[in-house]
Amino acid sequence: MNFKQLEYFVHVAELGSFSKAALVLHIAQPALSRQVRALEVDLHETLLLRNGRGVALTEAGRRLYEHATGILQAVAAAQGDMGASRDLPTGRITVGLPPTLSRQLTVPLIDAFQRRCPQARLAIVEGLSSHIGEWISTGRVDLGLVYSPEAHSALEIVPVLEEPLCLVSLVSGSADPDAGRAVPLADLPDYPLIVPERGHSIRRLLENQAGLAGVRLQIVWEVSSVAAII
Repeated sequence: MNFKQLEYFVHVAELGSFSKAALVLHIAQPALSRQVRALEVDLHETLLLRNGRGVALTEAGRRLYEHATGILQAVAAAQGDMGASRDLPTGRITVGLPPTLSRQLTVPLIDAFQRRCPQARLAIVEGLSSHIGEWISTGRVDLGLVYSPEAHSALEIVPVLEEPLCLVSLVSGSADPDAGRAVPLADLPDYPLIVPERGHSIRRLLENQAGLAGVRLQIVWEVSSVAAII
């Protein structure tokens, strides 16, 4: 077991995918897989369960992840202390991103970070917005980009972007006179809705606003992934 293997393992665990971790680490996926497999052989444990959607930590993997992140943070702290007198930032920062944003931002964020802070390390962790807020509070991540965060005394919240919430449907065979128009909240009960599961920021926003307006939503399906809904 060596430091590089632990670093590779943590990236795969946090991103939930060998392919995403390989992009972030700028190495070939087969080479990454070999290093993680060598770590499993060395420890005589299965650390990751491979499935069609990526990877998940086993119980042994979760235990090693806790140790490995502590080791990486300690090394980053030592590097930061040793490099405190130099101009370039050092250390390790962990950023939490929702899956929809992670797909768009991970690679450009890593590239920009490496150009500006070549001696520092950046880790990306995927999770729902509600989970990322908890992770910031517990110190698992240093900061996060989330949708509609709830106010919390322990968190500093800085708005960075506002975007419209869209009602999406199949294109009908004939021209739809309502296409592109704003849908009033009071009209939503007329539409059967497919929405994310409870705890998702979009679901929470919809239900909060509907409750304030006295509107009962017609929810027919719950799907955890926004991409799958579309």
